[in-house]
Amino acid sequence: MKVNAITLRNGNVIDHNGKLWVVTKYDISQPGKGASVIQVELRDIRAGTKDNVRFRTQETVDRVRLEQDDYQYLFRDDDIYTFMHGETYEQIAVHRDLIGAQAPYLQDGMSVIVETYEGEP
Repeated sequence: MKVNAITLRNGNVIDHNGKLWVVTKYDISQPGKGASVIQVELRDIRAGTKDNVRFRTQETVDRVRLEQDDYQYLFRDDDIYTFMHGETYEQIAVHRDLIGAQAPYLQDGMSVIVETYEGEP
């Protein structure tokens, strides 16, 4: 879905240069001359790399809609966390890097919401 760059906020996921990026920081500035710009710090969801991008505020970007489903946390095997879908009982494995800082708070049997894009967490 196309949105104006000025509407980007922390946690939004965008498709930029063929990759999925999550907005980690943003700053809107209005120079003395010219149009306003938004400086956005992005983190690549799959690779974990960071990038700083500057958009004009009237420029459009592709914001991605993620599907949210209820899952139950089952167990951890090294850096792989296993979750089970609440209705279909299908299990998925998620790498620790995708879970991020919340990983230490997971408890066996805990209900969580897993966001997916085209079937991938």
